[in-house]
Amino acid sequence: MQGGEPTFRPRGALARAWEGGRLDTLRPVLGEEFFKRGVWRRDLWAGPVPYAPATLTALSGERVFVGEMDRAQLDVRGPDGTLQTLIR
Repeated sequence: MQGGEPTFRPRGALARAWEGGRLDTLRPVLGEEFFKRGVWRRDLWAGPVPYAPATLTALSGERVFVGEMDRAQLDVRGPDGTLQTLIR
């Protein structure tokens, strides 16, 4: 976000929380795309790009479904984060 690019997508991780506060990372993900105007720490303003790609997740039983809107692929992951099925 500090460069000169007009848009950015924050990077994050899909994580599982355990009792006691332990976290396990299941998969890296990209957030929603934003556009920006201005300079970092002065007059920066950012807003979501309409109809921008984002990462969507869903939980069903013990499976986690993860899909990124700009990729024709859906990951189906087990409760331990292992990839069970890849749908393209």
